[in-house]
Amino acid sequence: PKEIKDKPWGRMAIDVEHDFEPYYVIPTDKKKHITALKAAENSLRTSERNLRKLSRAVEQSPSGVVITSRSGEFEYVNPKFTEVTGYSVEELLGKTPRVLKSGAHPDALYQQMWATLTAGRDWRGQLCNRKKNGELYWAFVVIAPILDEHGATRAQVVNDEAVVHHLVAHVDRRAEGLQRALDDFDGAVD
Repeated sequence: PKEIKDKPWGRMAIDVEHDFEPYYVIPTDKKKHITALKAAENSLRTSERNLRKLSRAVEQSPSGVVITSRSGEFEYVNPKFTEVTGYSVEELLGKTPRVLKSGAHPDALYQQMWATLTAGRDWRGQLCNRKKNGELYWAFVVIAPILDEHGATRAQVVNDEAVVHHLVAHVDRRAEGLQRALDDFDGAVD
């Protein structure tokens, strides 16, 4: 350590290859602060990696993921949601999910949904929504409030899984069952 006025002051690094002036000086009483800063920097890097991983998971989700404001306006929609609905991100941001309303459900359903969410609870159900092109689709929907540190609802996150393929498979199974019943009936009558 270099001594200034009879006190150890710190360490100095000198680039001997280029014979430059000292470029890195850490006062010894600041060493613990530097250690804390390095720990904070490492923690920040870890948080950034985790945030990128979470972001990629939401972006690449096989289900539609939506984040709305507390008042219900779209703030974020992932690519799967835009693919299913036919709306672009720009067409949805700032609008409410009413753009998807099909008219298949009574207003009481939406009132009950909103009451559940504003009470800070999750809402789950099946909704018949309307795509941009007017086509209807069914979706299993889970809407969960995003709570702040005081437990107040600040936003909602929506997981919207289009169930067209589930319904088609279900209808196909039912049709096959009915066909077998008809075949058995025809065989019994003959």
